[in-house]
Amino acid sequence: MKRKRLPTLVAMILTILFIFVLNPSVTWIAYVNYPLCDMRLHDLASEITKNSTNDTQVVYDIAWWVSNNVNWSAQFYCQRFLSDCETVYKQCGSCGGKADLVRSLLYTLGFNEATKGGTQGEDHEWNEVFVDGSWIALDASGDRYVLWNFSKRELEEIKGGGNGSLRRYSIIKKYYPNGTVVDVTNEYTDTGHVVLMVLDEYGKPIDSATATAKSHSLMESDPTFTAPKDSEHCITNSSGICELNLGGNNYTFAVSKYLFVYMNETESLVSENSNLEITITSKIDPEKAVLLFVIIAVTSVTILYIFIRFYVPMMRNCVVRKIQNISHSRILIQERKTIMLSES
Repeated sequence: MKRKRLPTLVAMILTILFIFVLNPSVTWIAYVNYPLCDMRLHDLASEITKNSTNDTQVVYDIAWWVSNNVNWSAQFYCQRFLSDCETVYKQCGSCGGKADLVRSLLYTLGFNEATKGGTQGEDHEWNEVFVDGSWIALDASGDRYVLWNFSKRELEEIKGGGNGSLRRYSIIKKYYPNGTVVDVTNEYTDTGHVVLMVLDEYGKPIDSATATAKSHSLMESDPTFTAPKDSEHCITNSSGICELNLGGNNYTFAVSKYLFVYMNETESLVSENSNLEITITSKIDPEKAVLLFVIIAVTSVTILYIFIRFYVPMMRNCVVRKIQNISHSRILIQERKTIMLSES
């Protein structure tokens, strides 16, 4: 019987190896086999820059190759969950995927300060690279063109389409290859300081609540966006206070705690170079409180059932077997003593 199962087991192992290791079109390749992906990216980066004459040219050639060979696509499989190797293989990606690829290709060539800049609230990402003593900002998200060495302070106007139209940015962060994240909003735009105080319906501060600032920028400039996008969040302290620095924009400030049992929101304009204090009174939502209670009750009953149905019988059987083994050992010992006495 075991011999009949062996071919099936071998086939399953080979299938798993092909899907997750050998097949370059699978997302998991970046996580299952880092050396293989890094080697491919390094070989690709070396080929792209074989005729580059200096570091600045290397950066530009990498950005130009990504812009020309990886098409921006709104299709789901190009927008989400792609590793760098998969982006190259499928030749499509979002602005974030293309920025990730530029950063990774440069990193394999020794550019440790090749970073990805991005803003969640306005749904866009690009690159900053430290070359020859200065930072170069570039955007390879377009197809067959690179926005090269642009002025950070002009990004809002560039993305707004010019003619005095601006796309306001809420918060911008720089992501290093080693995982370090730096807030660089002030390098791109002026900010306003927001102090949020969260109180319950009796005026008592709510600590450990999550306050989220949702930017209206895309919703106001692009009709395809019908709701504000999360930009940044903070956690309230024991006084019910948390603080944010945000670019000038209209925001929805939402507060939640205990799986949205406590929840409320308010809209407000944040002006640049100014301070804003907002008090949000958050009440318990009875329906969500009941739902949370039901979820906790069902989960508890399920765990208790599993414990009683499976764990208790298993432990009982273990105890019974232990007792049986002890009894059997005692019988053997007694029989051995009897034999020894009879022989003597």
